[in-house]
Amino acid sequence: SLLRPGQAVVSGNILVGTVKEVSAHTATITLVSSQKTPLAITTQNNLTGTFITTNSNPTIEDIDNTKPLPPDTAVFTKSNQNLPANLLIGKVKAITSKPSDTSQSALIELAVNPFTATNLFVIIDF
Repeated sequence: SLLRPGQAVVSGNILVGTVKEVSAHTATITLVSSQKTPLAITTQNNLTGTFITTNSNPTIEDIDNTKPLPPDTAVFTKSNQNLPANLLIGKVKAITSKPSDTSQSALIELAVNPFTATNLFVIIDF
């Protein structure tokens, strides 16, 4: 099979989830809305960090707190062996860290509702 765990499931250029398990005739998907495995991200203003969903809240963490992270900043995947760079995840909704924290964190508004997304594809090569 060309499918393997960790591959991106997309609707257009938007990340909807990742392949969790592959069997002979099916694949199980982890939706981005319940992503418990951290994903490396980058923002439209080139900040890097980690995307994870905690308590049903899509969040980015470990963002440099010396740089601004304004609301509506777009959040994209950072490339790894399974995910291409620049798949849209969503945008910054609200900063959740305190100014005294060593890094910034923020709630993310997902770019697409993974439960209603259509025309889904798995990226098998990039």
